[in-house]
Amino acid sequence: MSDRNNGELKSHRRFMDRALELASRGAGFVSPNPMVGAVVVKDNKIIGEGYHEEYGENHAEVNALEDAGSEARGAVLYVTLEPCSHYGKTPPCTKSIQESGIERVVIANRDPNPGVAGEGCSVLREAGIELIEGVLSERAKKLNEIFFSFIKKKRPFIVQKAAQTLDGYLAASSGDSKWITGKEARSYGHKLRHRLDSVLVGGKTVIEDDPRLSVRDYKGRKSQPVKIIAAGSTIIPTRASLFSAEGEEVLIFAESKAADRMKDEFASKNDISVFATEVEEGKLNLREIVEVLYQRDISSVLIEGGGRINHSFLQDNLIDKYYFFIAPKILGGSDGTSVYSGSAPPIIESAADLEITDQIQIGNDMMIEAYPQESTQP
Repeated sequence: MSDRNNGELKSHRRFMDRALELASRGAGFVSPNPMVGAVVVKDNKIIGEGYHEEYGENHAEVNALEDAGSEARGAVLYVTLEPCSHYGKTPPCTKSIQESGIERVVIANRDPNPGVAGEGCSVLREAGIELIEGVLSERAKKLNEIFFSFIKKKRPFIVQKAAQTLDGYLAASSGDSKWITGKEARSYGHKLRHRLDSVLVGGKTVIEDDPRLSVRDYKGRKSQPVKIIAAGSTIIPTRASLFSAEGEEVLIFAESKAADRMKDEFASKNDISVFATEVEEGKLNLREIVEVLYQRDISSVLIEGGGRINHSFLQDNLIDKYYFFIAPKILGGSDGTSVYSGSAPPIIESAADLEITDQIQIGNDMMIEAYPQESTQP
């Protein structure tokens, strides 16, 4: 590679890095849309910046072009995802780009949606605008892993979070779990709630812990995540704390008899929906639940349930990402609540293999981020 080409690549990466930084500011505000950032560059200087700030509002490209104003003519636009070329809640970004006089567009990735992938690129090339693709592509995909997964798998991106002791327990023998981890780790948990569309727990967790399932320690989100209860045969009491705030959506999935009863009890609550769900081998059909969530445009789920819920999602190969918050505590014994409560496979070879991608200390606790290895993904 020539020095000139090498220098140009470094320049592309530098400006795309800034666009990705801007894009990340949309976390928790733009779902089910992707997070997108854009910068306008002229004479190797940024003259305009923008990002997709809120679902239904201007896209990143439009905000960056408006920031640059008339100086955008003859400039280069860096954007983290292929510009849209269709009318939706906003006009097509390709139209704004053409009208601005931009001469070159540099993107990280094409839109993964097969219905529109490549269309924006084609429109720009046909208009005589130079296009460069694939700059910091993997970083951009990682930032929008929820969006890419939602499109590819046609189901929500499912994240399992567990706060546990060193010996793998969620709770003591009495069921007591407050608090295993410290304040800093719990605050990080609220950050995850802020970033994801919904929070899911089992009926037993609602009865025993009475959680609110809201974002509290992490400021910035305008609306609360959807609250999901996999109730099974459990009757969820109307006085439960998660129903205390008006206007917060709650979805309850239960076997038919329990569902019929709760439909009557919650009939006057417009924000609460109850679904009769098929039961297989004594547990709710999770794939049926996941399909309902997909149809409602819920693109991500944070599982904060007990051992049985965790085990069920693990068995069904539905977990896309894991967060383990591990406290320097040991309960000992064998009668606490395990992170995964259910029958273990008979041989180690059948264990779920994970790839650890990050591990950091948060306060006095350790946080481990991991993904299923490719071979174990459905």
